[in-house]
Amino acid sequence: MPVRKRNNKRRNTGTLDDWEWALEMGWPCTGDLDGICELDETGHPDREAARDAWQRFGAEIMTRWRAEHPNGSRYACWGLEQFGEPT
Repeated sequence: MPVRKRNNKRRNTGTLDDWEWALEMGWPCTGDLDGICELDETGHPDREAARDAWQRFGAEIMTRWRAEHPNGSRYACWGLEQFGEPT
């Protein structure tokens, strides 16, 4: 008899791939956060969910951001502007 899969009862908080656009640019351009967090009427993620995601993924995002923009960028990383340096 096949093994029955169990539903993951944990709330889906997303992965780095889900949150990367939102934390870099301030909004999820690709719909990656559908079903992961509440979005406001303009499509921006819930601030507390974004803060939690920044705590989980901010260091990796900033490592990538700095590698891609070694001489700086005229645009700042949204997560860094909103929540400061990741811990």
